[in-house]
Amino acid sequence: MTTKTGTYRPSASLIVAAKEDSLEDYDYRLLLIKRTEGTSYALNHCVFPGGVFDPIEDQSAKWITFFKSVGVTDEQLKMCNHSHDSPRPEFLSSGDHFSRDIALRLTALRETFEEVGILICTEQCDIQKWDSKSDHPRTLLLEPSERSEWQYRVHNDASQFLELFRHHKVIPNIWSLQEWSIWRTAATANRRYDTVYYITMLDEHTTNIKLLLEPHAWLLPTG
Repeated sequence: MTTKTGTYRPSASLIVAAKEDSLEDYDYRLLLIKRTEGTSYALNHCVFPGGVFDPIEDQSAKWITFFKSVGVTDEQLKMCNHSHDSPRPEFLSSGDHFSRDIALRLTALRETFEEVGILICTEQCDIQKWDSKSDHPRTLLLEPSERSEWQYRVHNDASQFLELFRHHKVIPNIWSLQEWSIWRTAATANRRYDTVYYITMLDEHTTNIKLLLEPHAWLLPTG
């Protein structure tokens, strides 16, 4: 996708927290990955998983059709919408077919799967049992068979991310992602992004999460 010089591209990143037994003040760690030689941005930097919003696939009407086919209601989808009265940046206030609050969560989940090979999802039975007492339905961390092949397919064609959920009969757990912060690249940068950061807490222990990426690190929040 080409971009006009000087424009900011919408993007999303995901701060993944997982359980960790520790004598420190924290009982969780945060996932950081190192950009490799094959990446086009932030080469050799340690970053949270994330990437650029796909304006066609991340806000495709096919997602709404899919959500409704597995029993997700309009009210449940609205729970992802930003509820505060403060003004929103333009890249978060627009949206086709559904809100950008949903679309950019899909971006964050897609990029996380592309980069580290974990699929943060839930099941239809958990959607049906979900009530207002919980912020989100139970999270299932899926490490699909043939995931290297799926990573390749999703990387080359973002529409395959939806097909991945259909194939495994699971649902992206967009509700487990909480908006954390919004960041804009410095105006002097060669590539400029408007990035929304989400955070999600996994029930799994870091030692039980098998990532398809090297190098990576689970770090304490204090660094």
